[in-house]
Amino acid sequence: DNNIKTFIYKGEYNMNTEFDLYGFNLPCGLIHDQKLSNVKVENDTIVLTFDIELYPQNYSDDTVYNQYKDFKHCDMIIEMPECSDPNLQFQTTANSKGEFKGLQLEVEDFVDALNNASSAEFVDCYVRCGEVIVDLAVGFYDAKGDCKKYKKYTWCVINTEASKLKWNWY
Repeated sequence: DNNIKTFIYKGEYNMNTEFDLYGFNLPCGLIHDQKLSNVKVENDTIVLTFDIELYPQNYSDDTVYNQYKDFKHCDMIIEMPECSDPNLQFQTTANSKGEFKGLQLEVEDFVDALNNASSAEFVDCYVRCGEVIVDLAVGFYDAKGDCKKYKKYTWCVINTEASKLKWNWY
């Protein structure tokens, strides 16, 4: 695929993939439903770390499974242009009228809430003309303290300009 560059580091147990931000296809199936274990935002970079558990019965192509089966984590690294202002939101599911509620958060509050969610799992990721959109399913069902106010939200959307999108598998 012309919009993906993969680098495998010999002697080290990791693989990095960099994506073309003006392409359309991202191989998101590998991290679909994978658990988010940490999120951080530093120096115009968002890093989402996922714990990886792959099962051979979920893949019709043994080649794909065998290429990724030994990796236990994946960092999705979104490098943003300097002084970017990412749109970080939690959203409710739509009601019968198609209405939903959203809450936009500042970076620090967003990172704290997402790192303290009861659950967060990767759903999908899109690239559009230098913009990255990441969707996560979230749950705050046993939230305590300040995170109780997020209990009604079941969806997380990260939308930002990006200069690079990389996945680091290890």
